[in-house]
Amino acid sequence: LQTTSLSKSLRELANKWKESFAAELHKEAFSRLDTVFEMVKTTRKRLLRDVGTADIDSLAYVMRTLQEVRAKQSEMELEFVPIEHMYRILDEHLPNIMDKDE
Repeated sequence: LQTTSLSKSLRELANKWKESFAAELHKEAFSRLDTVFEMVKTTRKRLLRDVGTADIDSLAYVMRTLQEVRAKQSEMELEFVPIEHMYRILDEHLPNIMDKDE
């Protein structure tokens, strides 16, 4: 019984699936990371709002933003866990799929 061609075909199919899975995983991780980055960028802008000496409204706005950040802190930390996990999988099993700068 000759199984070499079957074995070769299965290996090729598995490698194609692995590459496809890695590409989708990378897309998902990058998208989630980009979402978190945008949230941080928006919050940073809100916190850098100029507060004048007599501008109580701006101060209240910045203080509300700080309260929101404190309230969301653990939620934000939890958002990083699956992203880190995805990148760890990619790094351990498919190190050539992504840029190290990412």
